[in-house]
Amino acid sequence: MTHQVVPDRSQGSTDGRLLGPYRLSRRLASGGLSAVFLATDTRDDSQVAVKVFKPEVNHNPELVWLSERSLAVTRQLDHPNLIKILDGGVHDERRYSVMEYVAGGRTLAQELAEGPLSLSRGLNILRQVLEAIDAFY
Repeated sequence: MTHQVVPDRSQGSTDGRLLGPYRLSRRLASGGLSAVFLATDTRDDSQVAVKVFKPEVNHNPELVWLSERSLAVTRQLDHPNLIKILDGGVHDERRYSVMEYVAGGRTLAQELAEGPLSLSRGLNILRQVLEAIDAFY
C-alpha cells in the first residue's frame, strides 16, 4: 500500500489521501498548528478523526515534546465527556493523532449562537466540563 502525505491546504477535501492507514476524506476543523479531518481506518473501515499537525511542528523541539506528551497522557484517559485517543505518530514527516469520531450533536458555539443559555443548561454544561477536567487528575 502506498501512503501519501496530506496536502498543506487551509480548506477543502483531501481527495482520499492516506496518512498511514487512515484515508482522509474532509476537513472538520483547523487551527494555528493543526487541522482535523474525518477519516476511515482502512484496517477496519471505522470512521475516526485525525488531527494532522503542520510541518513546522517537527522543527520545534518544544512543540514535538508537547505533542508527544499530550498524546501519551490523553491515550490513558477514559471518560464519557472526553474524546478517546486511539492512535498517533509520524508518517512521512507528518505528526498526527487519531481520535474517535463523534457524529452529530451540537457544539457549544452553535447553542450560544441561538442566544443565552438557561441557568440549568449552563450548569449542566459546566458540570460536564468539570467532570472531564477531574478525569485528568
